[in-house]
Amino acid sequence: MRGNSDNITPVSAVVVNYNAGLLLRDCVESLLGQVDEVVIVDNGSSDDSLAMVESITVDTRLCIVRNGMNLGFAVASNIGVKEATGRTILFLNPDCILAPGAVGVMRDELYGSGTVGMVGGLLVNLDGSEQGGARRAVPTPWRSFVRAAGLSRFAHRWPRLFFDFHLHKQPLPEHPIEVEAISGACMLVRRDAVDQVGLLDEQYFMHCEDLDWCMRFRQDGWRILFVPTARVIHHKGSCSKSRPVFVEWHKHRGMVRFYRKFFRHQYPGVLMWLVTLGVGLRFAGLAVYHTVQRPFCNTEAADGSCAPPSSDKTGSDPGTGITSLPLHCGADCGGTPNVGVFGANSMIGKALLPMLVESGLQVHAYSRKPHSDEGGVTWHQVPSSSGDTFHRDMARIEQWICLAPIKVLMSQLDFIESCGARRVVALSSTSRFTKVRSSDLAEQALVKHLIDSEERLANWAEERGIEWVVLRPTLVYGFGMDRNVSVITRFIRRFGFFPVLGAARGLRQPVHAGDVASACVAALQRTEATNHAYNVSGAERLTYREMVGRLFAMLGRKPRFVSIPLWAFAAAVKLIKVLPRFRNWSPAMAERMNQDMVFDHDEAARDLGFSPRPFVLDKTDLPHS
Repeated sequence: MRGNSDNITPVSAVVVNYNAGLLLRDCVESLLGQVDEVVIVDNGSSDDSLAMVESITVDTRLCIVRNGMNLGFAVASNIGVKEATGRTILFLNPDCILAPGAVGVMRDELYGSGTVGMVGGLLVNLDGSEQGGARRAVPTPWRSFVRAAGLSRFAHRWPRLFFDFHLHKQPLPEHPIEVEAISGACMLVRRDAVDQVGLLDEQYFMHCEDLDWCMRFRQDGWRILFVPTARVIHHKGSCSKSRPVFVEWHKHRGMVRFYRKFFRHQYPGVLMWLVTLGVGLRFAGLAVYHTVQRPFCNTEAADGSCAPPSSDKTGSDPGTGITSLPLHCGADCGGTPNVGVFGANSMIGKALLPMLVESGLQVHAYSRKPHSDEGGVTWHQVPSSSGDTFHRDMARIEQWICLAPIKVLMSQLDFIESCGARRVVALSSTSRFTKVRSSDLAEQALVKHLIDSEERLANWAEERGIEWVVLRPTLVYGFGMDRNVSVITRFIRRFGFFPVLGAARGLRQPVHAGDVASACVAALQRTEATNHAYNVSGAERLTYREMVGRLFAMLGRKPRFVSIPLWAFAAAVKLIKVLPRFRNWSPAMAERMNQDMVFDHDEAARDLGFSPRPFVLDKTDLPHS
């Protein structure tokens, strides 16, 4: 097991495709300039993804193997290995887009030592945040239990006992590090290592085969490296959205096989039986959910937390240099003032776009999802990188509204400046105040992010003479699309009661999405509202219990509250988080039920004419299911 670092061999890329759509084309485009051969192994796709790839190139380096049916990831990958001619093989998911130079960086590290057999890059979301899985420890049964039970919160005190295998929560290293496992979404390996270790275990249909391989590589003495400078955008799960139960079945089946294969002799038989039972119960719960419920977050939320990446287009974050298809913003519309809107597909966008059109503006709406132009609204997909700038055939857009998370705006500052931005209205959140003392580390990080982003926007704009306005809504609801009132409503519909901590007397000011949209229009037009941040709250101050009680009434149900202690609520949250609709719940929610979270909107009333409605929902505001 010794490699030759003096002979850097050509790289063959193996891409297993199953209905990846446009993403496959973008993936291949990012590969062709970096590898010597691309082998696409298609598992019986029914879409036109292969045709789209063939339409962009007749490159002889491209080889397509058509299986005719879905043989699974491991089988298809092994077919690709046998077809590939290179002595270095890159396994890349079709929903991954490589940053320029990423393959070269990984290859240098792969051959920097004769003991390195596998390297992986940094997988990031569209907003640039790191995904879990690209650097990780092996998820042993104990570590998986720690994660499922929420015991990882004690890791700072007893790191060896309560570590939950995810390394992406730790600071990003500056240099490559050795890890126990990387993700099969982006994995560069040496063929001589594969010859020694063997191909992927074909008993896995999808999921866990990459963990299995990492375990076997390390057992045979090969080291695994994570390379943080090799950046890859990963549209996670884009090929499996249409068959969630099928995917969950094979994911959980793979987990059981992985545990039994590598840990059955390290753990008591009873414990392994309990682990298997736990995996089965988890699958059963998810299967029931996916069978009877529609996905909750299918649009961009105002805060962006439930905005899954589109499967039809790529994107990036500042610094990646990743680009996909050319950006087309359309020609100037005959002198009509233009306004650009990020997050236009959100619940606030649903109310805002008609208001802007009625105000006589030509609206350029930006979303991750493709749309058809209509009614004075020209739709575009979010610019793919900070390198996208103004072109002569694009509309000059001097006014901008960002309904997407403020971090999206941070990644597009160069773009909107190049389009001629003169005034920018951005949504932040009163969470920067209400979650300051949260016990949830993720909420603490959110507070810091909101504060830093607001300050960065103000500094950037004022340095360039651009006017800015920040709006901080309280609890936003409307159109059945929010993460607050709608989630509570769905819980009541499903279970017939609602859990509260103590008296639940903390005050709330729910504000309708339509009222926030009106504030955005006013902030765009009123010169007295310049270079200032405004709190935007609802007309009524209700206790948490009163707010939920109104939802019971609107559903025609008698209010049923179950008061439980904090420890019990925390345990219940851990159980219900298995349902995707409730995955954002945390014990910190209960802690705030008795805290006042209200804000005066006097300044917004004075400068923006802000006049919100009472907390009354009509049928359009209630979720459909």
